[in-house]
Amino acid sequence: MHKDSASQERRFQGLFQQAPVSIQILAPDGRTLAVNKAWENLFQLHEGHPVRAMFLNGELNVLTDPQLVASGVAAYLQRAMAGESVGIPPIRFDVALLDGPAHARWVKARAHPIIDEQGAVVEVMLMHEDIT
Repeated sequence: MHKDSASQERRFQGLFQQAPVSIQILAPDGRTLAVNKAWENLFQLHEGHPVRAMFLNGELNVLTDPQLVASGVAAYLQRAMAGESVGIPPIRFDVALLDGPAHARWVKARAHPIIDEQGAVVEVMLMHEDIT
């Protein structure tokens, strides 16, 4: 059974990393738990980029990011963290404002809560689309 579980985990990771849409997995408190390759490509935040590390080590939180708060996106994300699947209107997100060398992108998104058997939100899947 361990081999089966490990095989399923590898399959899931392969699907996640190769998905053609940008995916960011969030904890209910707004921390980024994981990102896929499409997310890295969209925001130009590849392995070794300091801003990518800030997202993944919890230093940058989507609920307190000044761009996301000012644009109203943080409020949409709070709704998703409360259990609602929400479409997020387009915003211009500029990684350079986070001290990272990258270009601004116009992005629209959808946030979908992942709910456990007891009905609690355990994660939020945030999917981005580049509309630049």
